[in-house]
Amino acid sequence: MKGKMKAIVYHGQNDLRLEELDIPEIGPKDVLLKTKYASICGSDLHAVRRGPKWAKAEKQIFGHEFAAEIAEVGSEITRYKVGDRVFGVNMAFCGECWYCRHQDYAHCTGVGDHYTGQGIPGACAQYFKFTDPESEYAFAPYLNSLMPIPDEMTDEQCAMMEPFGVGLGAVNKAGVKEGDTVVILGTGIIGISSLQWCKARGARVIVVGRGRHRLDIAQKCGADHVVSTLDGDCYEQVAALTEETGWYWGKETTTVDAVIDCAGYPGSLNDALKIVKPGGAVCLAALYEDPSPVNPQYIVNKEPKILGTCDNDLLGAMKGILAGTVSVEPLLDGIMGIEDFQEAFDRQMNGTAEKILIDMTR
Repeated sequence: MKGKMKAIVYHGQNDLRLEELDIPEIGPKDVLLKTKYASICGSDLHAVRRGPKWAKAEKQIFGHEFAAEIAEVGSEITRYKVGDRVFGVNMAFCGECWYCRHQDYAHCTGVGDHYTGQGIPGACAQYFKFTDPESEYAFAPYLNSLMPIPDEMTDEQCAMMEPFGVGLGAVNKAGVKEGDTVVILGTGIIGISSLQWCKARGARVIVVGRGRHRLDIAQKCGADHVVSTLDGDCYEQVAALTEETGWYWGKETTTVDAVIDCAGYPGSLNDALKIVKPGGAVCLAALYEDPSPVNPQYIVNKEPKILGTCDNDLLGAMKGILAGTVSVEPLLDGIMGIEDFQEAFDRQMNGTAEKILIDMTR
């Protein structure tokens, strides 16, 4: 397909520009996607706020959360056709590094260089290329392959599905079960999606955030309690809502079974370690712009399970959204045209919006 398209191009710290570019050319094993909605991820905001060290490529086109349809297919493509509504993320593994040689593809050292919206151009463009969706590495529905989107799923739901998969991955990793008390640090979409998955499992959930707008959304999505760090110390407010049991070195322990950190603010890990009960789980699902100071004695004596996660259960998220187990709609704060992209980024950056979709067709 020949022609021009509009794209939002990252040029550095606080420097996004709307540019006219050539529509990408595809090879025989590729497909060309036409973007309906592009969604702004927190990882994109890190790059805008902090500069190029947070971007994988120069003049990056963000966008790994989207709703799209296939506009063109390569000559060797057999599973997909023009007009299919799809979602997916390129994760082209190198096949050569230590991790690939040991079949640990998720930790391939080069995967970030071939990741949609990070190493390679993404959905913040009217068209973008999806490379080799029928690769030998497309062994899971969300690894270097495209997912067909069922007719009953709206484009808006599709564009917001990816962070719900991340939230589900974090809740799975933390081992949340019925009857647990869970604290979620952070009120972005990962935090609110994690809240919904925890409530679906029958857990009691306390959400910690700052701004009132996002805390109100947390309450609408079922939080049993919300806590603002603007009102005082995080630990003290959580302890007032739970039982404070004490530990070897003092009082700093509650009956919280799991803490999921979706905030990554300075000291959030230490807050999590203070809050969690001995033997409980601390799951880190945030991107940390700065090192987090930690009292290691919490780890020595409480013996918590400290878990990192970059898991993304997209199939589980799709099933949960379609079944009504979780809902994306309370988190959608508006849809803006491509010309208004800067306002969309600004509103998510300053916390006055939870999620803005950019309509790439207008």
